Amino acid sequence: MGNNVYTDEMISYLAAGYKTMDLRSLTSAFNERFELNKHHTAIHAALGNRGITSGRTGRFGKGNQPWNSGSKGMRLTTANKGTFKKGHHPVNRKPIGSERICSKDGYVLIKVAERDPHTGFPTRYKHKQVHIYEQHYGEVPHGMVVIFKDGDFRNFDPANLSLVKRNELLRLNKHKYKAVPEELKASVMALSRLEVKMFEKRKGL
Repeated sequence: MGNNVYTDEMISYLAAGYKTMDLRSLTSAFNERFELNKHHTAIHAALGNRGITSGRTGRFGKGNQPWNSGSKGMRLTTANKGTFKKGHHPVNRKPIGSERICSKDGYVLIKVAERDPHTGFPTRYKHKQVHIYEQHYGEVPHGMVVIFKDGDFRNFDPANLSLVKRNELLRLNKHKYKAVPEELKASVMALSRLEVKMFEKRKGL
Protein backbone atom coordinates (compact mmCIF):
# COMPACT_ATOMS: atom_id res chain seq x y z
CA MET A 1 0.00 0.00 0.00
CA GLY A 2 1.42 3.39 -1.02
CA ASN A 3 2.27 5.82 1.73
CA ASN A 4 -0.51 8.20 0.63
CA VAL A 5 -3.22 5.60 -0.01
CA TYR A 6 -6.07 5.42 2.49
CA THR A 7 -8.58 2.58 2.43
CA ASP A 8 -12.26 3.12 3.13
CA GLU A 9 -11.73 1.58 6.56
CA MET A 10 -9.00 4.09 7.32
CA ILE A 11 -11.09 7.07 6.21
CA SER A 12 -14.06 5.88 8.27
CA TYR A 13 -11.76 5.51 11.28
CA LEU A 14 -10.42 9.04 10.81
CA ALA A 15 -13.88 10.53 10.33
CA ALA A 16 -15.18 8.85 13.49
CA GLY A 17 -12.08 9.52 15.59
CA TYR A 18 -11.90 13.20 14.67
CA LYS A 19 -15.23 13.71 16.42
CA THR A 20 -13.68 12.99 19.81
CA MET A 21 -9.87 13.34 19.48
CA ASP A 22 -7.58 16.23 18.63
CA LEU A 23 -5.32 15.88 15.60
CA ARG A 24 -2.23 14.59 17.40
CA SER A 25 -4.19 12.06 19.45
CA LEU A 26 -5.99 10.89 16.32
CA THR A 27 -2.68 10.52 14.48
CA SER A 28 -1.22 8.40 17.27
CA ALA A 29 -4.33 6.22 17.48
CA PHE A 30 -4.47 5.87 13.68
CA ASN A 31 -0.81 4.81 13.45
CA GLU A 32 -1.26 2.17 16.15
CA ARG A 33 -4.51 0.89 14.64
CA PHE A 34 -3.11 0.47 11.13
CA GLU A 35 0.56 -0.20 11.92
CA LEU A 36 1.70 3.00 10.18
CA ASN A 37 3.94 5.94 11.06
CA LYS A 38 2.24 8.95 9.51
CA HIS A 39 2.93 12.51 10.67
CA HIS A 40 0.03 14.55 11.99
CA THR A 41 0.40 16.92 9.02
CA ALA A 42 -0.31 14.02 6.65
CA ILE A 43 -3.42 13.11 8.62
CA HIS A 44 -4.52 16.75 8.58
CA ALA A 45 -4.12 16.81 4.80
CA ALA A 46 -6.08 13.56 4.42
CA LEU A 47 -8.92 15.02 6.48
CA GLY A 48 -8.90 18.34 4.66
CA ASN A 49 -8.79 16.75 1.20
CA ARG A 50 -11.96 14.85 2.03
CA GLY A 51 -13.75 17.70 3.74
CA ILE A 52 -13.73 15.91 7.10
CA THR A 53 -14.09 18.22 10.10
CA SER A 54 -14.33 17.56 13.83
CA GLY A 55 -17.75 19.20 14.11
CA ARG A 56 -17.21 19.59 17.85
CA THR A 57 -19.54 22.46 18.76
CA GLY A 58 -20.89 20.96 21.99
CA ARG A 59 -24.39 20.56 20.57
CA PHE A 60 -26.19 19.80 17.34
CA GLY A 61 -27.72 22.69 15.44
CA LYS A 62 -31.41 22.71 14.53
CA GLY A 63 -32.12 20.14 11.85
CA ASN A 64 -28.68 18.54 12.14
CA GLN A 65 -28.06 14.96 13.16
CA PRO A 66 -25.05 13.07 14.56
CA TRP A 67 -22.56 11.94 11.90
CA ASN A 68 -23.55 8.28 12.39
CA SER A 69 -27.30 8.81 12.62
CA GLY A 70 -29.13 5.98 10.88
CA SER A 71 -25.93 4.05 10.24
CA LYS A 72 -26.61 1.24 12.72
CA GLY A 73 -26.29 -2.02 10.91
CA MET A 74 -25.16 -0.26 7.74
CA ARG A 75 -21.79 0.23 6.09
CA LEU A 76 -20.45 3.78 6.26
CA THR A 77 -18.65 3.37 2.96
CA THR A 78 -19.16 1.44 -0.22
CA ALA A 79 -17.24 -1.78 -0.69
CA ASN A 80 -14.22 -1.93 -2.93
CA LYS A 81 -11.02 -3.94 -3.15
CA GLY A 82 -9.52 -1.82 -0.37
CA THR A 83 -12.32 -2.62 2.08
CA PHE A 84 -11.79 -5.45 4.58
CA LYS A 85 -14.57 -7.96 5.06
CA LYS A 86 -15.82 -8.81 8.54
CA GLY A 87 -13.44 -11.20 10.27
CA HIS A 88 -10.56 -10.31 7.97
CA HIS A 89 -7.55 -8.21 8.94
CA PRO A 90 -5.18 -6.04 6.92
CA VAL A 91 -2.19 -7.96 5.59
CA ASN A 92 0.11 -5.57 7.44
CA ARG A 93 -1.50 -6.20 10.84
CA LYS A 94 1.42 -7.24 13.01
CA PRO A 95 1.09 -9.94 15.70
CA ILE A 96 1.48 -9.48 19.45
CA GLY A 97 5.16 -9.12 20.29
CA SER A 98 6.02 -7.19 17.13
CA GLU A 99 8.46 -4.36 17.67
CA ARG A 100 9.17 -1.00 16.06
CA ILE A 101 11.18 2.12 16.85
CA CYS A 102 9.32 5.09 18.30
CA SER A 103 9.69 8.07 15.96
CA LYS A 104 9.52 10.48 18.91
CA ASP A 105 12.27 9.20 21.21
CA GLY A 106 14.02 6.33 19.40
CA TYR A 107 13.09 3.74 22.03
CA VAL A 108 11.80 0.29 21.14
CA LEU A 109 8.02 -0.19 21.20
CA ILE A 110 6.39 -3.60 21.50
CA LYS A 111 2.84 -4.59 20.60
CA VAL A 112 0.98 -5.99 23.61
CA ALA A 113 -2.48 -7.36 24.36
CA GLU A 114 -3.63 -4.35 26.37
CA ARG A 115 -6.61 -2.11 25.70
CA ASP A 116 -5.66 1.19 24.12
CA PRO A 117 -7.10 3.89 26.45
CA HIS A 118 -7.47 6.31 23.53
CA THR A 119 -9.15 4.10 20.93
CA GLY A 120 -10.52 1.15 22.91
CA PHE A 121 -8.67 -1.18 20.55
CA PRO A 122 -7.66 -4.47 22.29
CA THR A 123 -3.94 -4.08 21.46
CA ARG A 124 -1.46 -1.23 21.75
CA TYR A 125 2.22 -0.40 21.47
CA LYS A 126 4.14 0.51 24.61
CA HIS A 127 7.79 1.05 25.48
CA LYS A 128 9.49 -2.32 25.68
CA GLN A 129 11.42 -1.51 28.85
CA VAL A 130 8.14 -0.67 30.62
CA HIS A 131 6.52 -3.89 29.43
CA ILE A 132 9.46 -6.04 30.57
CA TYR A 133 9.68 -4.25 33.92
CA GLU A 134 5.98 -4.83 34.58
CA GLN A 135 6.26 -8.49 33.61
CA HIS A 136 8.91 -9.02 36.30
CA TYR A 137 8.24 -6.44 38.99
CA GLY A 138 4.65 -5.26 38.64
CA GLU A 139 2.92 -2.12 37.43
CA VAL A 140 4.92 1.10 37.20
CA PRO A 141 3.53 3.54 39.81
CA HIS A 142 2.19 6.92 38.72
CA GLY A 143 4.93 9.54 38.48
CA MET A 144 7.68 6.95 37.98
CA VAL A 145 9.58 5.98 34.85
CA VAL A 146 11.69 2.98 33.88
CA ILE A 147 15.35 3.65 33.08
CA PHE A 148 18.28 1.53 31.94
CA LYS A 149 20.86 1.34 34.71
CA ASP A 150 23.80 1.04 32.30
CA GLY A 151 22.44 3.75 29.97
CA ASP A 152 22.08 1.28 27.08
CA PHE A 153 18.44 1.46 25.95
CA ARG A 154 18.82 -1.79 24.00
CA ASN A 155 19.76 -3.81 27.10
CA PHE A 156 16.40 -5.21 28.23
CA ASP A 157 17.76 -7.51 30.92
CA PRO A 158 15.27 -7.10 33.82
CA ALA A 159 18.20 -6.59 36.18
CA ASN A 160 19.21 -3.56 34.09
CA LEU A 161 15.84 -1.85 34.57
CA SER A 162 15.07 0.47 37.47
CA LEU A 163 12.44 2.99 38.57
CA VAL A 164 13.11 6.68 39.16
CA LYS A 165 10.85 9.68 39.72
CA ARG A 166 10.23 11.88 36.69
CA ASN A 167 12.02 14.80 38.33
CA GLU A 168 14.97 12.52 39.12
CA LEU A 169 15.12 11.60 35.44
CA LEU A 170 15.41 15.27 34.57
CA ARG A 171 18.43 15.58 36.84
CA LEU A 172 19.97 12.41 35.40
CA ASN A 173 19.60 13.81 31.90
CA LYS A 174 21.15 17.10 32.99
CA HIS A 175 24.17 15.19 34.31
CA LYS A 176 24.33 13.13 31.06
CA TYR A 177 23.84 9.89 32.95
CA LYS A 178 23.91 7.74 29.80
CA ALA A 179 27.34 9.01 28.82
CA VAL A 180 29.18 8.85 32.15
CA PRO A 181 31.51 5.88 32.76
CA GLU A 182 29.96 2.81 34.34
CA GLU A 183 31.93 3.26 37.56
CA LEU A 184 30.41 6.73 38.06
CA LYS A 185 26.79 5.96 37.28
CA ALA A 186 25.88 5.02 40.85
CA SER A 187 27.36 8.32 42.09
CA VAL A 188 25.45 10.33 39.47
CA MET A 189 22.26 8.52 40.44
CA ALA A 190 22.80 9.29 44.13
CA LEU A 191 23.61 12.94 43.34
CA SER A 192 20.47 13.34 41.24
CA ARG A 193 18.26 11.88 43.96
CA LEU A 194 19.89 14.12 46.57
CA GLU A 195 19.30 17.20 44.43
CA VAL A 196 15.63 16.30 44.03
CA LYS A 197 15.23 15.76 47.79
CA MET A 198 16.85 19.12 48.51
CA PHE A 199 14.58 20.86 46.03
CA GLU A 200 11.46 19.19 47.46
CA LYS A 201 12.52 20.15 50.97
CA ARG A 202 12.97 23.81 49.99
CA LYS A 203 9.55 23.81 48.35
CA GLY A 204 7.95 22.03 51.30
CA LEU A 205 6.88 19.06 49.17
